[in-house]
Amino acid sequence: MRIDEMGSKENPVMLMFPGSFCSAKSMEPFAALLAEDNYLIMVTLDGCDGTGTDYVSNDDMAKKVLKKVQDRNVKHIRMLYGISMGAANALQFLQYAQKNGIQI
Repeated sequence: MRIDEMGSKENPVMLMFPGSFCSAKSMEPFAALLAEDNYLIMVTLDGCDGTGTDYVSNDDMAKKVLKKVQDRNVKHIRMLYGISMGAANALQFLQYAQKNGIQI
């Protein structure tokens, strides 16, 4: 898994998951516009990050993303975005985030 970031950390957070077999790079054309007013955390899922990792499950990815978000001390996420398989990962993340005190 890889995390790419855009925008100022002072801005509200948007967490973004790309579609199946895509990297965060696929979101860059519209992410650049969103980054003007938001701090974007863009996920590239295991199996799509070029490091030889395997995608195991939505549950596994949600836990890994939760750890990365917690490492950044994020307590509130303005918007959660996911397309295709990324939406399934976003929904699983939502469950873990709420259980761990992250407001969305």
